[in-house]
Amino acid sequence: MQARTKLRELRKYLSPLIPPSPSPQNGRAPLNLPKKPTYSASDRALVGSWKQYLKWEEGNPLEIEDKSAFIVRMQGVYRKAVVRMRFFSEIWFMAYSWTNGAGRAEEAHQLLKSGMEANPSSFILNFAYAEAQELAKNYADVHTTFANLLQVVQKELDELEAKMAELSEPNASQENGMNLDVPDSQHPVDLSQGAGLQKEASIATIASSSSTTSSEETPIAKQYKERKQEYGLIYVMYIRFALRAEGLPASRAVFTKARKDKYSPWEVFEAAALMEYHVAKESAVANRILSVAMNKFGTEIDFVVRYLTFLMSINDETSECHPLILSS
Repeated sequence: MQARTKLRELRKYLSPLIPPSPSPQNGRAPLNLPKKPTYSASDRALVGSWKQYLKWEEGNPLEIEDKSAFIVRMQGVYRKAVVRMRFFSEIWFMAYSWTNGAGRAEEAHQLLKSGMEANPSSFILNFAYAEAQELAKNYADVHTTFANLLQVVQKELDELEAKMAELSEPNASQENGMNLDVPDSQHPVDLSQGAGLQKEASIATIASSSSTTSSEETPIAKQYKERKQEYGLIYVMYIRFALRAEGLPASRAVFTKARKDKYSPWEVFEAAALMEYHVAKESAVANRILSVAMNKFGTEIDFVVRYLTFLMSINDETSECHPLILSS
């Protein structure tokens, strides 16, 4: 009776995991390969079903007394899971966490590497791998991991920026109408710089829509804003690692790289400044960092509020942030 009960439970968990096989074509069954997620309702339901099944298996519902046999079973279960759900990083992370907890560190390490190959932009896998390598004092691998993740996300931001520029061009043409080719005598157009300036202004206009209500944002602008914040998170984690592992000079070197990156949001500057203030006890350096950020992000309300909060916390009433706010 116990075996039948467990079999019914197993079938209940397995039934939503494997879709029905497509009808054969030319006498051969078509390949049912894993697909990249579209984050639709069906994808979310599928991931949820896999998580429920894997947690059920981890609880050893079949009551396998031989620990080695149970580990072998779970390894097989997770191998099937990462094959079927290759492009879902949370399944890879579950496989890594269980395998590492079972004392199979080398296999867990290989699972992380394979998961990162399938999902190079996954934060959870890259951060887990960086943490594991930091604990092993393989600092060179950690630097490489952060650099690769920054490169992948930067490529995505470049693509989003190009899409926003394409979307802005028809709108600009409609607004200008036939006057695109006829310069105003009172406002002559510098044709040598006009195209570049127009592109930069269009991108800035779409990106700045993040400061308005969410209902006014285009989907691409919203995605660009969110991905840019995530890009900043990578730098923040990178700076913190460098500070922990290699000291303040290494942390400052990473921030110097971030400061020159056009996609770095203000959160990176704030994080670097707060580390200078709380860890290095360098309030002057922290203030200089935020002052530089003020020149770059002075129109972003969230940053200005954070900067004012910092100035008030150190009783600074002379910094340039105050007259800028008053004048606005």
